[in-house]
Parts: sequence; structure tokens; C-alpha cells
Amino acid sequence: MKKLFAVLSLVTVFIAGCRKDDYVETPGLCPVVISTSPASGETDVPIVKIITATFNEAIDPSTITQSSFTLQGISPVTGTVSYMGRTASFNPTSLLDANTTYTAKITTAVKDLMGNALQTDFLWTFSTGSTLLPVVISTSPPNNATNVPLNQILSATFSMAMDTATINGTNFTLTEGAISMAGTVSYSGTTAYFTPSVNLLTNTTYTATIKAAARKTSDISLASDYVWTFSTGSVVAPTVVSTDPYNNETNVLLNKSISASFSQTMNELTLTGTNFYVKQGTNPVSGYITFHNSTVTFTPTVNLTPGTIYTATITTGATDITSVPLASNYVWSFTTGVNTGPTIISTGPANNETGVNLNRTITATFSEAIDPATLTGATFFVKKGMSTVLGTISVSGTVGTFTPDANLSSGSTFTATITAGVKNLGGVSIPNDFVWTFSTGGISSGAPSVNLKSVKRFGIISGVGVSSNAGQSEIHNMDVGISPGNRSSITGFPPAVIVNGAMYASDDIAPSGVPAMLTLAKQDLTDAYLF
Repeated sequence: MKKLFAVLSLVTVFIAGCRKDDYVETPGLCPVVISTSPASGETDVPIVKIITATFNEAIDPSTITQSSFTLQGISPVTGTVSYMGRTASFNPTSLLDANTTYTAKITTAVKDLMGNALQTDFLWTFSTGSTLLPVVISTSPPNNATNVPLNQILSATFSMAMDTATINGTNFTLTEGAISMAGTVSYSGTTAYFTPSVNLLTNTTYTATIKAAARKTSDISLASDYVWTFSTGSVVAPTVVSTDPYNNETNVLLNKSISASFSQTMNELTLTGTNFYVKQGTNPVSGYITFHNSTVTFTPTVNLTPGTIYTATITTGATDITSVPLASNYVWSFTTGVNTGPTIISTGPANNETGVNLNRTITATFSEAIDPATLTGATFFVKKGMSTVLGTISVSGTVGTFTPDANLSSGSTFTATITAGVKNLGGVSIPNDFVWTFSTGGISSGAPSVNLKSVKRFGIISGVGVSSNAGQSEIHNMDVGISPGNRSSITGFPPAVIVNGAMYASDDIAPSGVPAMLTLAKQDLTDAYLF
């Protein structure tokens, strides 16, 4: 019975926890601090210093807080607290005071992963040196950084200007274990730079050192070597995540630009005509390359050939900003559409129509959307005999509109012409000039009609704001516009929709000429109202 009681007592001791004098520093028992930086009693500590404490075992990160890890000088020091590996860090938000004694404390609120707490608060003291001594105030990459790019250039910024002769390859070094890394050292302002001769290795820990021999003057140098570590990550090769046109796409427009988007930020200097090109068979397509964000675009200098297969290639010469190339060439193909241009399917007035109102606008409806830039006074015009009728041109959806500046003359025959200069969005022209005629009626005995001119195309036009609160309402065959208000002042679209029309705002940058078109429409609205 006595032996059993002794065993139970021993079990009770281990269940209840451990006392500081009951164990050595072994994981699984209570946590203890096994080292600090600065060390207890250390002097001449730089005024720029991150205070760290390393434990004998893994700690519950949630217990490392600004309450459980504190720093006290003349007054409490504010800072940020973090935890990595088995090390807790206190990073002061401002420089420490010079020639001052500080006390750091880790409280019993700190626990290991099993819930065992420190048995007593852990305290240690250190004192700072003079502010006359230079210190390293920041580094790149920072201490303990991970996933550092393989083409990283190291830097260390000092608290004051240094003697450039002492910032050299002897006093600024980079090592991987016991192996010294080759590189060049430079200095600018208060920052020293170390550029490795070759890319760093993947998944490797490096140690950078600024030696105490780096100095401001012959008698003012760093108090001690400044050492920091960092580790690189795995190589993740960039990939092409999407293309336009997509692979095997057909009926591609003849004026199409070819683009590719990447999984990560690319080195723009590697996206050249050598590494990104388009071919028709073995024949290269001439063009130029642009780059924006993570997308590269090849724009042909001339339209592509209809009904033709093209192949685009991005080679492994294209790299991301860390110099990691594509794993392999990326190749995709697409086929252009046939050379069929748009046609005019209806006009208003219709061909040979008579008795047309004097305030009539002249419209042509196309079989497909057309390039608004190609519908101008040179490609869409109206004549009375040999005299050209003055007016303005506009495009909405598939409808082109000619709005005379003044009412048409009565009892007259007019001829409207749309030339083969009009093209669709793919750059293909209408097959040939399209011509039709119509005649106006006699002078009306009633009230004079109002010529809305260019504003006739709008169902809604406003100066300040447009709002649809009628639910799923629809506007058919008319546009919505706002000027001088901006597009952000148009709300309620959706649920409201515009069918066979478009929305225009004074801050639109495309298509070109929208602000001027809206200004004219507002003026025509005012003129019609006054009339």
C-alpha cells in the first residue's frame, strides 16, 4: 500500500506541473527562456534594437502579447510583439533613449502548446549606448524574412552618414552557412547595398553582416557587428493564365490585338518581340508590344488576313520580376473570320419614300455593330441636288444617324449616301457605297415642327444625375446621357436596361468625342425648348 501511494504521489507531481528547480530545459515540461537579445546585463546596446527572447520549446503564439512581453525604461515603451519559431520579438515603435537602462519582462501568461505556463515572470536588463554611435536602423530584407526573392538586393540603412571607404565587401558580407557569397557593395545617402553576383538558392537561409569596422569617422564606429538572417522560398515559375483570343478560337476579328495574362508580375524588359511573337504559318506578323499590370499585348501593324490560322508564342525568355522564367514555351492558335463586311438592312426614311417630315433625321441600321470612328461626314452625307446638307453624325448600337442642322426644305428630293469607308469592329468595310433617296412633303399649314437635331437620339438626357427606381424598366431604341455630370451619377442601370441604345457620360474617354457630342445634344435640347 505504501509503494502504491508513493507512485500516485509522483504521478500527481507531474500532472500538477513543474517547478523551476524540478527539471532541465526539456520540451514537454514547463517553458523557460533560454536566451535573450540583448543579453542580460549587456551595455552599449544600439538605440535601434529589436528585443527578443528564445524559449526551450514551442509557445502558444496567442499568449505572446503586448501584455505578456513588455519593455520598461524611464517609462513604458510602446512596440509591436511577434512570435516566430521559438522566439518572441518586441519591436519598439521609436528609437530607445541613449544611455538608459531598460528592463524587459516575459510574464507567466506565456504558455506552451500544452497549456503549461512559465512558473515565474522572466526579467532581464540592459543599457543603451550613446546616440553618437551609428546604428543600423533598417534592413532589406528584414530580419527573419521568409520567401525572399531569388534576385534580392540586400540593403542596410544607418542612423547617420558613414565613411564610404568602410562600406565595402569586407565589412558588408553575405554567407550561406560557412560559404561566403560573391557580390558587389555600393553606398548611397545613408544606405549600403549588397548585390549578389548570382541569384540566391531556393529554400536556403542566409546571414548578412555589417561589421563593426563600418564607421562614421576613424573613432566613431558601430558598437558591434550587426547580423540578420533571412530565407528564400521555393521557385514558382510564372504561368500564362489566360489569352485573348483563347486557344482555338474562331471568327477572330481582323483588327484583333493578341494578349496574354500571367499568374504573377513579370519583368517587362523580357517581354520583347524575341520572346512574344505571332506567326501565320512560318511568316512572322509585324507588330508592337505593350505591357500593363500582368498582361502583355501584341498589336499587329496591319489587319490580319481573313479565314487564316495564326499561332502566338511566349518563350521561356519571359521571366517574372525575380528572374524566374516560364517553365516552357506557351503556344496557342486562333483563326480569323471570313471577309464579310456589314450591310445596311434598313433606312429611315425608306428608299423612295415621299411626304417626309421637314424635321426628319436620316438613319441607317446595319447588320452588325460598326466602328463609330468610321461613320463621319465623309462617309455618311445627305445632298439636295448638288448641295450638301449640313448636319451631325452619331452612332448608337447598330444605328447611324444624320441630324440636319436645320429643317429640310419642303417639296424637295434628297439623296443619302453611306460609303464603303464605313467598317465593322473587325475593320471590314461595307461591300460598296449605299445610296437611297426620299422626298419631303409640302409646307404644313399647322404649327411649325420642332427640330430636335442631335438630341433626338436620347430618351433621357440630364445635366446632374439620372436614376431609375422603377425596377426592371426598359428603354428601347434610344440613348441615355448625362452632361456635365459623370457616369457615377447614373444609377439604377441595372435593373433598368437599354435595348438597342447606349449610355453616355461626360467623363467617358471612349469612344472619342463623347463629351463634345453630349455638349452639342444639350445645346440642341436648349434650342428646341426655346423654339
